[in-house]
Amino acid sequence: MSDTDPRYEAAFWDQRYHQPNPLWSGQPNPALVEAANALVPGTALEAGCGEGADAL
Repeated sequence: MSDTDPRYEAAFWDQRYHQPNPLWSGQPNPALVEAANALVPGTALEAGCGEGADAL
């Protein structure tokens, strides 16, 4: 038996986000959009994209 938190395993997140109905709105977070708009093109921002709306 492992004491590892299941949230550190890919299978946990695959199962969480492989649902017929999205957990979130599917729209990017407005605060993230505002912050990203101020970045110089070519700058990287890693914000954790969940279902992918923020990645768009």
